[in-house]
Amino acid sequence: MSPDILKEEIDIEIQELELIVGKLTEIYKKFKNNEPDIIIKTAAASFTAQFYSGIENILKRISKYNNIQIPKGED
Repeated sequence: MSPDILKEEIDIEIQELELIVGKLTEIYKKFKNNEPDIIIKTAAASFTAQFYSGIENILKRISKYNNIQIPKGED
């Protein structure tokens, strides 16, 4: 993989992360003064998991580019 392809893939992932942060910010602003219901909490949890996965994907791509072995297993 070339550095340009790596950068392009990371840029795409960052754009997705920005969208996720935007959605989480909307939820926070809408419910900062009152308790959100279970549906909103579940949506926020899903966005948070997607954000984590996005960061993980970026780190995996960087590791692969640098020929760094990623540990296998549940831990």
